Amino acid sequence: MSWSTIYIHGRTGFKQAVEDKIKSNWLHGYPETDLELMMYWQREESTLRDFKLAIGSKLIFKYRLQFFSSVDEYLQLEKKKADISFSKRENQLVRKMIKWQKGNSKTNGFSFPKAKRPEKV
Repeated sequence: MSWSTIYIHGRTGFKQAVEDKIKSNWLHGYPETDLELMMYWQREESTLRDFKLAIGSKLIFKYRLQFFSSVDEYLQLEKKKADISFSKRENQLVRKMIKWQKGNSKTNGFSFPKAKRPEKV
C-alpha cells in the first residue's frame, strides 16, 4: 500500500476545524517545520478531490484553505507573496483613493463634477 502526503494551510483556527471534520478517515501527521501547516497522508487510490469533499466547501472557503503536495510548493507561494509589494508612489495613490472614497461615502463613492455654465458674451 502506497501513501501520498497533503499539506494544508489556512486562516487562524483552521487546524481544529479540519481535525474535527476529518476525524480518523485520513492519517494525520506533523510536518517537521515551524510553519502553519497541517499534514495528512492518504492512500494513492484516493484523490485530492476526495480529501476536499471530506473537509467540505464551507470550511475550505471559511478558512481559505490551500492544499499542497510538498512543503516546497508552500514555500514557493510564500516567497511569491513576499516579492509582491507596492512602490512608494503606488502606496500614495492607494491612500489617496481611500481618502477620496471616505469623502464621497454619502454617494456610495460616485460623484459627478458640477457642470460649468457657459459664459455670456
